Parts: sequence; structure tokens; C-alpha cells
Amino acid sequence: MSYIVLARRWRPQIFNDVIGQSHITRTLAKAIESNRIGQSYLFTGPRGIGKTSTARIFAKALNCHKGLSPNPCNKCSSCKEIAEGRSIDVLEIDGASNRGIGEIRELRANVKFAPARDRFKIYIIDEVHMLTPEAFNALLKTLEEPPEHVKFIFATTLPYKIPLTILSRCQRFDFKRIPIAEIIKCLKKILLAEKVTAGDDALFSIAKSASGSMRDAESVLDQLISFSEGEIKTEDVDNLLGMVDHETFMELGKAVIEKDTIAALKIIDRIINDGKDMEQFLKLWQQHWRDVLMLKMGSTELVELPTQSQEDLAKQANLITENEIFRIIEIISSTGQLIRRTSFSRIPVEIAVAEITQAMDNKADEEKPAVEKAHPASENPVNMSPKNDSVPGDCASLDNIIAKWDTVIQNVKKEKLTTSAFLMEGKPVKVDSGKLTVGFEEDFSFHKESCERKESKKLIEKALHDTYNEKLRLDCVINPQNPENKKHEDSHSKKKDELTEEVLANPIVKKTIELFGVKIIDVREKEEVNTE
Repeated sequence: MSYIVLARRWRPQIFNDVIGQSHITRTLAKAIESNRIGQSYLFTGPRGIGKTSTARIFAKALNCHKGLSPNPCNKCSSCKEIAEGRSIDVLEIDGASNRGIGEIRELRANVKFAPARDRFKIYIIDEVHMLTPEAFNALLKTLEEPPEHVKFIFATTLPYKIPLTILSRCQRFDFKRIPIAEIIKCLKKILLAEKVTAGDDALFSIAKSASGSMRDAESVLDQLISFSEGEIKTEDVDNLLGMVDHETFMELGKAVIEKDTIAALKIIDRIINDGKDMEQFLKLWQQHWRDVLMLKMGSTELVELPTQSQEDLAKQANLITENEIFRIIEIISSTGQLIRRTSFSRIPVEIAVAEITQAMDNKADEEKPAVEKAHPASENPVNMSPKNDSVPGDCASLDNIIAKWDTVIQNVKKEKLTTSAFLMEGKPVKVDSGKLTVGFEEDFSFHKESCERKESKKLIEKALHDTYNEKLRLDCVINPQNPENKKHEDSHSKKKDELTEEVLANPIVKKTIELFGVKIIDVREKEEVNTE
């Protein structure tokens, strides 16, 4: 006999088996008991949380040979066939592969026929949002006036894609993500039957990775059982899922709080060498600091972690301020967005780590009152008065800007090392009307975007003021065109125009254009044409 995966073997068979959806199963059971059964139902919610399983149980309850009952017998031929997906009166349709108007017209033609054997003819349409607009329109008439013997159960992960005309004709039930504690409870039951052991930390990691989906958790457990040799360990889960373990996050958090940039970068190097996915790592690291923040604010009930892990995080929460956590989460979030646009994620992550530890280094300066940051006029040779901001200083020309550009870099470096590293890849290319344009090569678009961040831009503009004694606005561009290149391109364009005129004057070309209606796309000199 072929192997049946856990998700199918442990599929709920009665309403009481459905995990985490009691608000729905109770309502459906009461409707059956009172014989108040609607014509069409819509089950919505994330994947793997019991929508289709509940639809099958509902169908069994309606068609059980022992009569309408919220507790189908699971022994009669109707119950068995529905459970196995082969009932001739309960038709399961995949909306993704049967989405056209043709399939719905065929359904409409068949609904008028009475059930072959059971009480009702039931259509379960999964991922119903995938139907085409024409298919929905064809289905609408049937939903308005369905035969008494027909019931519809629709399931979808994206209810907002379903037309309102369809939604208004269905009883809607919203399924929830299954809590981690409920998933762990079910996994323990499965492990007991499979005669496999697993630690609480390992089960927690499985449940957390499932993001509320019981089916996902069962699939992961299935894989782990196959190579665990009777015992599932936390490291097995982390290796299978490519996750970073709790201890590593604690170690990284300690390095951040202690402002140890080198130690933090070494941890990142280890994570990368272990082959962990950086996008997933950033999501988990952001979750780590989110949990620290919740504990910092006293919201322990919002942190789904084992007791020991909560205690570890609580210790870190006592060593850091809420504003520092906000800043860390902000940097991680922006870095996550950046690495989605690049195939080489190591540098953005390392820069983020350096920026986070530097932010911790500068916290004392940021918390000083503004009056402490001001310098007496006798100590500061630069006139900071508003009047000076509007008067051009010695940086009116680009040459003067370039001559002192290294000083600007050094002034930025004093405040924030990472920002100066980004700025080093840029070159001043234009100064006009109080605006300095800094150009970056195309390969350094990440550096350009980093310099454009609100905080970085403010820091650079301050360094410009300190260096040139003039208020300058920063503008960052990619691949600015210098005058020499522009002159060359203008010359090339003029030459191409002349060649085009010469070609158009050719009688054969003229006749070809006249006969076939073609147009000139490009003109090149003979020696430029590749004859291979």
C-alpha cells in the first residue's frame, strides 16, 4: 500500500476535529440541527486552515444515510465516498483549472438533474476567486434561483476578488489562522501515534514556521519524521527550514546592545556561510525585536514564545530603550525592501548591522538637549546665521566643491561611518542655485538610495554647510552625463542624421518604402555592421 502523507491521514472527519475554527463549526452544526440550511456558502481564510475539510464534513452531515446530523457517521457509503473525494453527488471543482465560462455552463446544465443517490447535490469549488468574470456572470443566475436539491460551497484565500453580486448571495464564514498552541497540541497527538518524540522548542519552531496553517505544520513534521530516527531535535527543524535559531538571535542582540560592530558582523558571516536565506533572516530578526518591544511595553500575552525564550528576551528588553528598538526595526525593514531588488544581499545586511550598532553608539548624542549641541560664536569660525545661508560662499564653482570633497566625507564620517561609506561612491557633478548634484555609477544604486534617506540626507547637508560655509541641498542621481560625453553623443547623433538623409535619398530605398510601407529603424556605417 502506498504511503499517505500526514496531512491527508490526519484530515478532520467531524466538526470536533477541526482545529481553531469553533466559531464556524458551531454555527454550521446549529444550522443542521435546526434545519436552516442555506443554498450557498463562502469559506474564506489563509491556506491550510481547514476550509476544504470543513466543506467535506458539512457535505457528509447533509448527505449521511443516517439522516441530517452535525455528527456524520463516517461509516455509510456516502460518508466514505465524500471523505475519499469520489462521491458522484458531491463534486469538488478546482477553480484555478476550471475557471472558464465553458465549465460553468456545463455546471449550470447539470444542476437541474436530481442527485443520483444522496439527499443533495453539492458543489465544492475551491479557489473560486480564480473564475473569470464571464464565468461568474454565468454562475450568478444559478445562485439566484438554485434548485432545492443543490448546495454550493465556495472556498477562497482572496475573497476581495469575488464580485459583490456573488458575495451577496452567500453565507460567508471567515476562517482564522490557527494559534501556535493549538498547532503544537495537534502535533503532539500525531507524534504519539507515530511513536516519535520531539522537544517543546522543536515543536514550537515547526508551529511558528507554519504561520497558522495546520497543513503546513503537518507537511514539515512529515519531512522531519522521515529522517529523525525517532527523535526530532530543534537543530533538525532549523536546518530543514533554513531558520536561524533563538540562541543566535540572542547572541546578535547582545552584540547590538553592547555596540560591538565586529562581533555582530562575525555572527552575520556565520549565518551567511550556513546558507541561510537573508530575506527570511531579516523577517525573523525583525520579529525578534518586535517581541523584545512587546515585552518592554509589558505586553507578554502578545509574545508567542516558550517561557525560557520570553525570559531571555525580557533581559534584553531591560538593556535597551523603546526608541532604540523602533530605530532597529526601521533599519531592518528598509533593508528587507532593498535586498528584494538585488541578487547580492550580503552587503545590504552587513551595512544594516553596522548602521544599527552605530545608531546605538550615537544614542547619547541624540539624547542631548539641543542647546548643548550649539557652539558659542567664539569657538565656531563658521557663521551659522540665517543671513549667511542665503549668501554664496566659496563653493560657487564645481571646482571648489571637488577640491574639498574629502573634507565633506570626513565630516560625515565623524557622525556616521556607514553614511560616509555610501557617499564615497558618489562624485560631485553639478552645483546650481543652492543645489549640489552628486552622481553614482549604476552599480551603486543601493549607495545612492541610502544617501537619500531622510536621516542620511540631513547629515550630508550639514557636512556640506560645515565644509563650504553655504547651505546646499543634496540631489543624488545615477550615471550623470558629463559635458564631454554629451558633446560626443551630439556629434554622433548629427552624423547619424546625415547618414539617414543619405539613405532616404537612395531610389531603391524610396521605392521599398513606397511599396511595403516600411520605415527606417536604424542606420549604421558599413564598418560597424557585424558580418559574421
